[in-house]
Amino acid sequence: MSESFHDQALCISRESANFELAPMSVWPANVRAEFPAPRVAKGSQSDSWIIRQSWESLLRHLFSFERFTLETDSYYVPTTLDSAGSWDRVRVEQYDRFTGTRSRKPVLVVQLESESKLPSLYWRGQLDYEVRAGIEQMRTKCSHPVIHGIAVFGRRMAFYTKNGDESIVPPRPPFDAKLDLAPEARWELDVMTEEGAEHLKEIVKQIIAECDRELAGSA
Repeated sequence: MSESFHDQALCISRESANFELAPMSVWPANVRAEFPAPRVAKGSQSDSWIIRQSWESLLRHLFSFERFTLETDSYYVPTTLDSAGSWDRVRVEQYDRFTGTRSRKPVLVVQLESESKLPSLYWRGQLDYEVRAGIEQMRTKCSHPVIHGIAVFGRRMAFYTKNGDESIVPPRPPFDAKLDLAPEARWELDVMTEEGAEHLKEIVKQIIAECDRELAGSA
């Protein structure tokens, strides 16, 4: 990035970032176009690629450079989805203009599968387990008071949080082969609906606000 770009970027405020979108168009056209219709996925390798591309586009929109409070000497640069074993994460990179130092950390756990797998008790349990494992691992790397995770089947989302050292919400019942450990009703929110979009935006706001507080505290 050129110096002139940084100087220009420092003038951008969150109010001008157009974070709230019109109710009839919860996401920009280019983001909406990336998402397949519900339940069209067949669970193929190409479908997995489509789902990942769709969510990468959406997360780039949500974690765009302009959404962060930019300080004179230090700021965060969001990165795309980054693989971390069996789950993915969104990471941000803190860059100090004065010293040139960089540090990266995860801020959100995301696990993606095609929507065609949502009816499967096995796959719901698998995503539930992997997101929880990712959150527990991220707890050791991210200092945010609340850690967030999302289990995704295509457009359907289930949300998880861990506050400090408390247990993850929603709680996971003790293993029992006869139990549905992750009921399908947990994935009631669709990212392409206003309710689902607003829920996701609120979580991203909280994450970015926490990043901003960290910058303010280190200034």
